[in-house]
Amino acid sequence: MAFFNNIKKTVASGWSAGKANLEIEKLQAEQAKVFEFIGREIFDLWAEAKEGEAIELDSIDPFLEKILELATEIFEVTLKAPAVCECGGGMEGGQYFCPQCGKDRRAEVVDALAPPKDKCVCGAMIETDAMMCMECGRRVLAPG
Repeated sequence: MAFFNNIKKTVASGWSAGKANLEIEKLQAEQAKVFEFIGREIFDLWAEAKEGEAIELDSIDPFLEKILELATEIFEVTLKAPAVCECGGGMEGGQYFCPQCGKDRRAEVVDALAPPKDKCVCGAMIETDAMMCMECGRRVLAPG
């Protein structure tokens, strides 16, 4: 009977991971649309500005808030999905720590969602030892 319970648990875990991946893809697609809209908005503001005039970016603040909101949702959905630790230990959805080695899963998820080290998603170049973008404040990954 234990054999069938393990199979049932494995199937349920795979189903849960699949649902989480679909939800993450949906949230990332929505986030990409917001990024695209911000780009268009900034271009329109630039095109309408008189030569030498500064561009007011206050109009994109609600969109930046939406991006952060979506990033938080992606983080939460990712943590709810089952995962396998690098030690080989299995973690059920919602577990923050590996039951085998005790590794905290949250930092790994944050790192996976951060942009690459050399260039931020805002377009700014990132200095070699920087932990965050000096333009927008977003956390960045170490090279490698």
